[in-house]
Amino acid sequence: IDPCQCGVFMSQQVGIREGRRSGRPRGPPQGEPVVTYDTDSPSLPCGGGGNKHCISKCLDVILKYLPKAGPVICGAVERDIHREKAFLFIKNCGGDWMPTSFSAGKEFCCTDGQHHKC
Repeated sequence: IDPCQCGVFMSQQVGIREGRRSGRPRGPPQGEPVVTYDTDSPSLPCGGGGNKHCISKCLDVILKYLPKAGPVICGAVERDIHREKAFLFIKNCGGDWMPTSFSAGKEFCCTDGQHHKC
C-alpha cells in the first residue's frame, strides 16, 4: 500500500483564475505537484479516517517548510508565477490527488525561478 503523500499545486493547476480571491480547487489538478512530500508514517487506512490522518500528517510537514515556501516553490516551478496560491492535495492508498481545504494564505510571485514580493 502506498504511504500517505502530500502534494502542493498552484492556482493555475487547479483551475483558479488569477485574482480570484475565494477560489476552490475544481476537479483533479493538472500536471505534477510543484512539491511533494512522502510522510514517513506507514500506510494509513483507506477511507475517510485515513484521509483525515493523512491531511494532518501533511500539515505537520508543510508547516515546517512554510517559512521557506517561496524559494522552494519558485525553485520547483518551471514558469513565472504571478499572485498564485499554493493548495494542499493528498494521495492516500494510491488513487488520485484529492483536494483538501488547506491553502497557503499568501500569494506567491516568481520570476526566473526567484521568489519576490508580489
